Parts: sequence; structure tokens; C-alpha cells
Amino acid sequence: MSKWLPTPAELPEIEFDGDKIKATAKRLKISDMSSLVGRKFDLNSDEGRLGVTQLGAEVLPKYLVGLDGLTDANGGQVPLQTYLENIDDFYFASLTAAILFGLLSVSSVKEDAPK
Repeated sequence: MSKWLPTPAELPEIEFDGDKIKATAKRLKISDMSSLVGRKFDLNSDEGRLGVTQLGAEVLPKYLVGLDGLTDANGGQVPLQTYLENIDDFYFASLTAAILFGLLSVSSVKEDAPK
């Protein structure tokens, strides 16, 4: 039986700068999936984080529909739209990468273990 649902998927919880973030997104379309699959980024380097952030800035606004748990320096909730407006801020590079990888994961078919 298929595990596909037409509703947005919850991405794996992300820890970022002391916050526990829950994101919800529509699954990737083939055109965007093909631009992401097979690319390798060294997230331990500024260049790698920059590459992921640029891809995230292009792709995530089309798919991300919910973001909970991200707070600003004053403790206030950061709305999804505010995050998306600032997605290319290097401060969010690791968060954007984690959301993008979570989106890749929920958009892919998982093969069941052999029985």
C-alpha cells in the first residue's frame, strides 16, 4: 500500500540555535528534486553552507507551509513569512540545510525492508 498523502508532510524536528523547530512542507516536484539529487555539500565549510543556502532560498519558498519553534532574540515566534523573507541570510544556513534535507527525505519513497 502506498504511503503517499496529498497533505503536507511534517519534516524531522530540527535543533537550531537553542530552538526545537518543526517544519511542514509539500513534497518536492520532479523538476526541483532533479536539481537537488546527487549534489554534495560539505556543511563544515562556508562554501558548502552557502551552496545549500542558495538552493534552499530557491526551492523552499515553493514548498514550506509551516514553521514552528523558531524564535527571535526577544523570545518571540518568527513567522514563516519572516523566515522566508530572510532565508538567504547566512545566519540561517544550517537551518535552511536541515529543512532542505528533511524535505528531500519526506519526498522520497522509502523501500520497505525485505520480508
